[in-house]
Amino acid sequence: MSDAGLVVLVAQLAATAWMCGVILVVHRLVYPTFQRIDGAAWRAHHDTHSSRITPIVLPAMLVELASAAWLVVVRPEQLATAWLVVGLALALTTWGVTISVSLREHTRLGLGHDPASIDTLLRANRIRAAAWLLRLPLATGLLLTAIVA
Repeated sequence: MSDAGLVVLVAQLAATAWMCGVILVVHRLVYPTFQRIDGAAWRAHHDTHSSRITPIVLPAMLVELASAAWLVVVRPEQLATAWLVVGLALALTTWGVTISVSLREHTRLGLGHDPASIDTLLRANRIRAAAWLLRLPLATGLLLTAIVA
């Protein structure tokens, strides 16, 4: 495999591992904490979360999506195309749920504390967490296959 291909695989694995850690912390700590904060503290808390989480997640999500797409387009011969497509589908799932559900609910929460929106975030986060947690062994396996081949 080319050096560029290995760099893409390492970047994909690093971004996916990063997002697994982030999504688990958000799901187990951040969003449940949202349920306990309301009143005057809510707006400042949510605004702080929203402004600080984007630079933590957006670069990794972009790297993950770009690397998955690159792999499907280039299709390195050592790697099974089906697994590359699965990886891209999982990355697209995280983006789709983020855009269609998470961003919408955060917009609602920016207007005020809403327990129903927080519950929706938690349900949507299960889907995102599952996609990232499935991507992690996949990205690991792809990198190991490329190294061994």
